[in-house]
Amino acid sequence: AILNGDEVTPRSKDLSIALCQAFDTFAAATEGGVFVQIKEHSGTDEQMRKSLAKDLRRLAAHQSSLRIAKVAMMLRAGNPFDKILEEIDKVIARIEKEGDADEEKKEWCVDERAHNNEVISNATTSITSLEGQKGLLETDIGSLTDVIDETNADIQSFKEAMADETKSRRAAYLEYNKEMRTLVATTKVVDNAIKTLKKFYEWLARRDGPHTYGTNAESPETCTANKDAGGGNYKRMPDASKEELEAACSDDPKCSGFFKFAASTGGWLKSVIAPEHEWYDADGELCVKVYSSSSLLQSKNKEDPAPPSTFDKEFEGQKSAGAQVIETLETLKSDTNTEMMTETEQEETDQADFEAFMTDTTADMQRAKEQVADAEAMKAQKKQQLADTIEDLENTRKVKADAETYLEKIKPDCDFMMDNIEGRKTARAAEISNLETAIEKIKGSPVYKKAKAKGEKEAEGKCANKCFKMCDQAAVDDGKCFKSALGTPLDERQADGYAPCEACRRGITVAAFCTGEGQGNPGCPE
Repeated sequence: AILNGDEVTPRSKDLSIALCQAFDTFAAATEGGVFVQIKEHSGTDEQMRKSLAKDLRRLAAHQSSLRIAKVAMMLRAGNPFDKILEEIDKVIARIEKEGDADEEKKEWCVDERAHNNEVISNATTSITSLEGQKGLLETDIGSLTDVIDETNADIQSFKEAMADETKSRRAAYLEYNKEMRTLVATTKVVDNAIKTLKKFYEWLARRDGPHTYGTNAESPETCTANKDAGGGNYKRMPDASKEELEAACSDDPKCSGFFKFAASTGGWLKSVIAPEHEWYDADGELCVKVYSSSSLLQSKNKEDPAPPSTFDKEFEGQKSAGAQVIETLETLKSDTNTEMMTETEQEETDQADFEAFMTDTTADMQRAKEQVADAEAMKAQKKQQLADTIEDLENTRKVKADAETYLEKIKPDCDFMMDNIEGRKTARAAEISNLETAIEKIKGSPVYKKAKAKGEKEAEGKCANKCFKMCDQAAVDDGKCFKSALGTPLDERQADGYAPCEACRRGITVAAFCTGEGQGNPGCPE
């Protein structure tokens, strides 16, 4: 059985039997004065109480209602009808209050279940969405991590490539410098050799080469009279003739000419002949050593004129060999210069390629670093979003779990209420109906009416004879009262607004009442 205030909901037929047994025990106990009893009552009153108590007891057992049983026990214990009716009204009010509580509980259960089921549904949808977002974010973070790792690897490759290229470029530059030093040294050696050979063959030519004594190349065999070059005198031959001066100058390679005195024999050998515009007037003859065009320094492909008869075949052989050596050296020098230019051009090209490679690779590496920075920033943002999503997911799962736990907690009470509310409503309606029937029976019984009338007459005091009908002969004849009661008030009230009653209550005469506020009321003279 489930106890709810004064209510017991049946779970088996045995409860009715137990209720009846409890009623007998309770009734016996009340005879000791638990309730207010009417010590004097007529047989009619006793019979009515027993009969009504029996009916209520039967209803209490049928409905398993302690509340109806309590009213029945109050009747049997002889409690005043007003107290019994007051208790019945209280019981009915409690029953109605319990009905309201049931409806509130039902609505509460419906609202709580609807709200929490909606929370669970929304949470389930959110969990699915958040799990999807979590998976996408994890995928994005993994992809960004791969991009960062790959780009960092590219950056490392760029660094290594730049380091390797720098190392190779340095090695090539050092090799170029080494080669250039060798070529420059070779050029210097060859150039020096050419200069040395030219000097040697010029000296040889001056010593052994065909020459004449004159003014210049245009006048190679006519000396200039009355002129001197000034300076350059290095050897005086005072007694020498012109022929002897020529022979001495020809034997000395450093001799560039001579000045022959005019007044006597003798003259000066000169190592240097000043330019013609610096020559000045002098008493004598200036003779310049003029070499023929078939000098050893000319190309061997040019046809040499026949040497003077003063030279032999040996000079011709040296002349030819010297020209070939110098030409070979000139070719070597030219080839070396060409190689130097080629090497320099290649070095410049290699350096330009290196600088372009370094510039492009630096730009590529900078772009890669920017990509890493962007990816790192995006990854940090995604990680924060992932953390927020995980937190939201955990919170949403908790909200769902809390709602499910809450629904499981209220399930027994709410299931009971939803399953039994109609039965409880029907049972309460039956209880109220039976209690109202008890009220009707009590109020409709002669004993109640008599007791009520007695109380009302006592309340009316001296006006009772005016407000209630009197026992007269007609009433005796109708059986409303006994003859012995002639002249006493009956239990039947006069009509509402009965003039003598109202005038008595106000302490005025009937005439005054009827001419005043009670005009036309029953009992007023017509």
